[in-house]
Amino acid sequence: VFDSPSYSSLSDVYEDSDLPHHKDLNGGYAQSKYVAEKLIMEARNRGIPTCIYRPGYITGHSVSGIWNPDDWLCRMIKGCCLLGCYPWINTKLDMSPVDFVSGAIVHLMAEEDSVMNHKAYHVVNPHEFEFHALFRAATRIGYRITELPIEEWKQELFEAYEEHHAKGKKININDNPLFPLVTYFNEDFGISKARPWYDNTNILDALADTNIQCPSVIELLGSYYRFLVLCGYMNMPKKPSQWAKKKLGFDNEAQQGLRRKIHPGDEKTDLTRVSPHTFEHLMRNNRS
Repeated sequence: VFDSPSYSSLSDVYEDSDLPHHKDLNGGYAQSKYVAEKLIMEARNRGIPTCIYRPGYITGHSVSGIWNPDDWLCRMIKGCCLLGCYPWINTKLDMSPVDFVSGAIVHLMAEEDSVMNHKAYHVVNPHEFEFHALFRAATRIGYRITELPIEEWKQELFEAYEEHHAKGKKININDNPLFPLVTYFNEDFGISKARPWYDNTNILDALADTNIQCPSVIELLGSYYRFLVLCGYMNMPKKPSQWAKKKLGFDNEAQQGLRRKIHPGDEKTDLTRVSPHTFEHLMRNNRS
């Protein structure tokens, strides 16, 4: 509902906004969201207790890191690590862990006051951070990856794709996951556009006395990189940092040992199908 260009000049968008901008919303998805929210707002105006929950960009579990590897950000992480470079994009990033989003919504729905006090909640990660934090975390873990201006990064991606295509190879799961998306990067792709920050005062107040919290940025990204490596989606860095070895268990013995615990004799198990609680239990046992 905030995809309208009219919001891009604002620094913040508030939870109780009446959504004044809509005429330049593009696409049925954003337009249908707008219509749905206005219907809910009208119902509230007529005395029906209603509330709107607006999740941010929902990402993997904050502890186990379990995530859909086909997600666009997962593709960016792996693709840029394979390229050895990432684009400098001056934008803020919202990564809202699925367990935080679901826990917050369930808690709010069970509290009558939360519906009466506010008409909407931005269920977003309260820790604001920049796009490049995704890849500076990679550097801290031990990946060799450099920052490039976005046009230079695009050129690196296009050249890598052309080289792959010239060899007559078909794109498969082991190739750069950004290759199927090269045409998407021909233009100024959406994440590079300026956008406001989604104010989350209401949600922070509502969760103040609960244990529903988001971890720090480095902890969250560490969980995600750990999962993407241990599920086999990404390779571990050739020389993991001491921090990655200590905090993430990044060493060959840990990686192979975890797979053996799940399926003895099968070290290619798809760990993306393991539940968050099982995955974290296996991680703890493997590191003890």
